[in-house]
Order: sequence, then structure tokens, then C-alpha cells
Amino acid sequence: MPRSRTLATTAIALLTTAAFTPLATARQPEPPQSTVLPLVINWYLLPAEVEPGGTLTAGGDMNTGCTPAGPLTSPGFAEPLRFTRGGNFGRFSGDTRAITTPGTYEVVFQCANRPERSVKTFRILGTPPTTTPPPKPGPKPVVKPKGAPQTGGGTAP
Repeated sequence: MPRSRTLATTAIALLTTAAFTPLATARQPEPPQSTVLPLVINWYLLPAEVEPGGTLTAGGDMNTGCTPAGPLTSPGFAEPLRFTRGGNFGRFSGDTRAITTPGTYEVVFQCANRPERSVKTFRILGTPPTTTPPPKPGPKPVVKPKGAPQTGGGTAP
């Protein structure tokens, strides 16, 4: 066999072996890791500080995949906050009144179709009432008149 033909046969054999034999040192790329982020509930509660009996407004949009489970409630609300206004792009909003007792209160937004929920706080301005009532005043002293009773001049008109 001529030398060129032997060289060609050897080259073909080596190329075929190299093409079909995986390299021991070559690493296959790992598939990208994916992370599931928690749902961000897009809603607002305004104002953060309100006068006693003042108006609070809440709203948001359903673009995050969360619709409200119902009216919002809080111990600081005079009545539940119902979402009575709607708008473009799934927006919703509503109003309620604050109670008259100062303090900090929480409002929970619960999704109707998901387990996620979001909590916001607001503050009713003023001095919160004390837990102990003020002392009651004692009985008034009895005032006794001094001297003879005043009955008038004694002459009739």
C-alpha cells in the first residue's frame, strides 16, 4: 500500500473516531435556573395620616393577577371600604371614613384567586385615649346660708 493511501486511511479513521467519541473534558452547559418571584400586589391606601373622621381612599389594578376578595376592612374604618369605581386597564378604587379614635391601624388586601395578601398601615391623628379613666370628682359641698332667710320687705304693692 502506498504511503499516501495509508496516511489518508489513518486520517479518515482518526477523524471518524474523534467525531463520534465525546470528549471527556467537555462539559455540557447546564440549563438556566429559573426563579419564581412572589406576586407583588399593586394597590395603594391614601393618605397615610388622616384626621379623625377623615376620608381614606384605596385602589389598585388587576394587572398583577390579583383581584380583591371583597371590601377592605380595618378596625380604623368606620365602615368597610368598597371598590365602587373602575377604570381602564383593570383599575379599581373606593373610599371610606376613618373612625375618630387616634392610633395606627392595619388594612389587609387579600387576593380572591390566590393565597397572597398585602398589609398597609395608616394613622389617625390625635392623642390616643388613655386606658385608665380620669378620677371622678367627689360630691359638691353643701353650702348653708348664713343669717336669717331673706323674705322680702313685707309691703304689698
